[in-house]
Amino acid sequence: MKKLYLVCLLFILGLVSFAETYTKTEQREIIKQFAIFQSALKGKNFPKMVETVYFPLSYGFEDVETASENKSEFFKSLKDLTLPKVDTKTNKISKYTKKGNLKTCDFEVTNKFVSSDDTDFLENYGVETGKYFVVTASYFTESDDTELIDGCTDYNTYFFQLENKELKLVKKIELP
Repeated sequence: MKKLYLVCLLFILGLVSFAETYTKTEQREIIKQFAIFQSALKGKNFPKMVETVYFPLSYGFEDVETASENKSEFFKSLKDLTLPKVDTKTNKISKYTKKGNLKTCDFEVTNKFVSSDDTDFLENYGVETGKYFVVTASYFTESDDTELIDGCTDYNTYFFQLENKELKLVKKIELP
């Protein structure tokens, strides 16, 4: 009887999938490297940016050459990533929020660590299963004004991965 319980237990454990998540050490490293990424972005350091971005990044930036030819647009397309404040002492990245008014959208930039078992989230974006550091910049409104609501539906989502101990921007999703 004990063998039957053991076999059942092993079978159940075999069915349970273990999510791949970033360790606390990896999260600290990501936050540290994200601060360096922000610094390169703010300083428009193109060589450093090319080291940290996988191409194709998004429509319009299929390779390093197109990004180089359109550096101004390239940096502008990533400007949302400069807004959250990084505190490497506490290992936190603050959410950035800008409140709109009756005629403008609210805006916020949030971030989170996504594990490999968050398949609904990843499939929604067409991203391969894996673990990611995700930054989302979104426009929204709580207004009842239909025109404003229609104009406040934009967001950009940036997917980073830690590969070989280096933070890489692997995908950008833009939805107007």
